[in-house]
Amino acid sequence: MGSLIPIKTCKLSLWGFSVLVLFICANLTAQDYFPLAVGNMWVYEVKQGDSTFIDTCVISGTSSFKEPYTYVYKTSKELFFLKKEGHTVLVYFLGQSYPCTLLVTPLEVGKCWRYGERFRVKVESKETVSVSIVTFTCYKLNFYFVEGDSEKLCTTLWVAPSVGIVKQFSIEGEGRILKDYKIKQ
Repeated sequence: MGSLIPIKTCKLSLWGFSVLVLFICANLTAQDYFPLAVGNMWVYEVKQGDSTFIDTCVISGTSSFKEPYTYVYKTSKELFFLKKEGHTVLVYFLGQSYPCTLLVTPLEVGKCWRYGERFRVKVESKETVSVSIVTFTCYKLNFYFVEGDSEKLCTTLWVAPSVGIVKQFSIEGEGRILKDYKIKQ
């Protein structure tokens, strides 16, 4: 799947967030919310336009891209790099000279942070989300495109602890739903 909003400063894409994680406990670290371990895998049913397909997302290894100890994250269409720093998960896209802040813990309803120069993330609510494999307690994260004093909602994620993204939808109607996952203990 391609970018929802193509921006030179920081790309927001449905493929780019397939590993977020969270739980009810406010003291979970970024690692708990976004399980970064080689071999972790998520399988999603993806809707893009008129087509629906299965996509497998895997943390395939580590790399010294930009900084040491980054994790290589592959989908069927993208490759990018993730790094945990304290209570923050950073994402690097190829061709990008700086990271975007993907996640800041602890997650609390109402909390906000910047994702690159042109996006703001807000924790909107805590919800129960059922997908084909199980029911999760999730935080709902809204990603807003910011231009001047205005904001436009572009993507919503529902993330669950020690799992990652459970569900994701864009305002264009594209989305993904978790079908299966494997997280190393």
